[in-house]
Amino acid sequence: MKSALRERSNMKFTTLYDIEIPVEFRIIRIETVCSYLSISKRVLIQGINNGNFPPPLMINGKAIGWSYFIISHWMNNANINP
Repeated sequence: MKSALRERSNMKFTTLYDIEIPVEFRIIRIETVCSYLSISKRVLIQGINNGNFPPPLMINGKAIGWSYFIISHWMNNANINP
């Protein structure tokens, strides 16, 4: 058991900064979405509450974001061109 623990402690891990994530899987934060759509946070949140905008993903306890794929799909269906 001790040898397994010793081997694990010598393992090298790859961070997300070391790999290229395809655009459609990237998470876009609220500031970026608002900037891209040229709307305020208040308008965006109202759209979420009214069901006119896709709900966000919870990134951690406080941060929210959207998948680039979800935003681009929503924009295509809503015929929005930034």
